[in-house]
Amino acid sequence: MDNENVDRIHLNFHGTAASISLYEMALALLVFLDGISRLKVWDSESWASTFVDVVQLGIYVLLFVLLIKNHYSFEMLLAIGISLILLIAGFFVTREAVFIRDLLLLVAAKDISFNRILKSLRYSLSLVMLIAVSSVLFGFVDMAVQRRGGLALGFSHPNQAALVLTIILLLWLAEKHKTFKSSDFVFALIATTIIYIVTKSRTPLALAVLVVVVGIIYKNYPSLKIGKRLLKVLIAMPILCLAFTVVTAYLLPMNSIVNRLDLLLSNRIFLNWYAINHHGMRLFGQIVNLTEGSGTAFNEIRGIWNSLITVDNSYTLALVSLGIIPTFVFVGWSCFSQKQIVVKGDLFLLILGTVFCIYGITEAQMIDVFNNFMLLFAMASVSEDSSHLSSYSFDPSIELASERSLIDGSR
Repeated sequence: MDNENVDRIHLNFHGTAASISLYEMALALLVFLDGISRLKVWDSESWASTFVDVVQLGIYVLLFVLLIKNHYSFEMLLAIGISLILLIAGFFVTREAVFIRDLLLLVAAKDISFNRILKSLRYSLSLVMLIAVSSVLFGFVDMAVQRRGGLALGFSHPNQAALVLTIILLLWLAEKHKTFKSSDFVFALIATTIIYIVTKSRTPLALAVLVVVVGIIYKNYPSLKIGKRLLKVLIAMPILCLAFTVVTAYLLPMNSIVNRLDLLLSNRIFLNWYAINHHGMRLFGQIVNLTEGSGTAFNEIRGIWNSLITVDNSYTLALVSLGIIPTFVFVGWSCFSQKQIVVKGDLFLLILGTVFCIYGITEAQMIDVFNNFMLLFAMASVSEDSSHLSSYSFDPSIELASERSLIDGSR
């Protein structure tokens, strides 16, 4: 079972021993390559995109090899195989591999420490952030890219800078959540405020504040219990968010309550309605750009012009661009990840995963496992944290032993 020890590279720095698994190296490199591709300094470098694509392809092959070396039950192998076939079919239509990458990283993480996964993500994103800021300080790009007065900090858009900084903060909180201190929450709130002041990006601000509030509740109410019905709702949250997205889009022209909700969400529901009606939804997706933010459209529901046409919803982006079937595969594995958090008994991570699902209603980046990192919990190991599992209580609606046997065939 301890695949982590088999595939580790052992290093020695001036007498200090260290080791890293092939999975951690692959994950860190993928995150780094994805991050630098968002930087303004790379925008005009066509060779850089080709280089990134070639290296990523090699890493996908490595992840597939790691997947094969893992031990899964027949049921799990069947689920992985069918999912890959469906996602690859979608790739041949859309040329988008994000769901394939998500699934490979999810299933290849079997028996890898979740804390090590979090650290790999945080270190790589921090390095990307350092390069981005350095590119501004050393004059490779200017700081004139602004929105609402916000600074892009070397990225193509202030929202991208805000998201990377927010994810780094959330990764740090997830790593420390077993040993939270009051000073951690103070630091997180200060960091969140600084991110908003610099980038003027509001949605990541709301995400970070919500997670900090959850952390405070988690720390101060250790005997909090969650019943079976609520657990089932939280496990099904990805499906519920997908359903909310589609239902509200179709009800928008005829329902005043949905219209008010659309105003609250800054016309995001209208943009969902427009994308679905204008482009349609196909089984395996289509080649369409929904995130450029170019063009205008007349909002016939309200009788006004929308000056910016884009999609700020992960579920709409997935359905319209990547296809209905690949989206349901992604949502199914998202539910599986939520279920595994319940099985392993971690309240904070369960709520964090739920927050990410809901956040996907307001932003398009949550189809990417680099942002929606709780997806990687599904197969990961939490053995080093097992002494803490009894601190936060769940109704025993799911048995740990049966779920582990489903994954690794250890019946």
